[in-house]
Amino acid sequence: MKSHFLGLIIFLFSLTACTKEPSVELIPSNKPLLLSEFKSDNDITRFDYNTDSTLNKLFFTTDPFSQDQNVTYNVKYLSGKRVNELIGSNGTVIKISYNGNRLSKSEIFAGATLVSKSEYIYTAYQISSVLMSLFSANSSIGTLKFKFDFILNSNKNVSSSKFFALNPVNNQYVEESIVNFQFDNKNNPFSSAGDLMVVFWQYANTNNIIKQENRDLSGDLLELIETTYTYNTFGYPTKAAMKITEPGLQPVTSQLIYTYK
Repeated sequence: MKSHFLGLIIFLFSLTACTKEPSVELIPSNKPLLLSEFKSDNDITRFDYNTDSTLNKLFFTTDPFSQDQNVTYNVKYLSGKRVNELIGSNGTVIKISYNGNRLSKSEIFAGATLVSKSEYIYTAYQISSVLMSLFSANSSIGTLKFKFDFILNSNKNVSSSKFFALNPVNNQYVEESIVNFQFDNKNNPFSSAGDLMVVFWQYANTNNIIKQENRDLSGDLLELIETTYTYNTFGYPTKAAMKITEPGLQPVTSQLIYTYK
């Protein structure tokens, strides 16, 4: 599951068309530094671009949404290079809505069936909360609702995020856990995706996460993720070792490789 989660993150790197133009380093040929492949252990994601450097197609060996094998997504745009839809070869469709230039809603469909919906709340010009609904075909389960709150530091990195679940009895959100983050001072290749990162419940941090602590409300550690990067001359990661530690279990380390064009 960790590699699929990473696939979601890398997926958003390439969606540079959102509320602003991408801000990436230029290589000596004066072309933008674009990710062509991301590898996490045995999972590979490949990117195909339009002539204006926006994403055209995206290929997953393992689709992070359905877990299907060898899935290609075609990216459709609105005016202003805003992403409108992502259409998967396996029938998965992601539809994105805007209020002006701000992200307002995203919906994920399996064929014609709505699987999840997320709505976005802004404080000033930054997303501060996400309200998410997961829909089940099992009527006894019904709709599950969650909320994510983001707390940002002065570098526009999320220093912590809080996770809430809706109590159906009193219709109130109850805090379940908190995640604390530490960062390096290098360039995050995903930051160019901007607000679109939260479509997949992540934030477009300025820098790269080097330490992530997931804790319950009692302060007990649920999971520790530590990542060590190797960077290119432009300050972007080219490879990383991500160690995941859970209480009572042996640590698991994943090897990440970033290839640019």
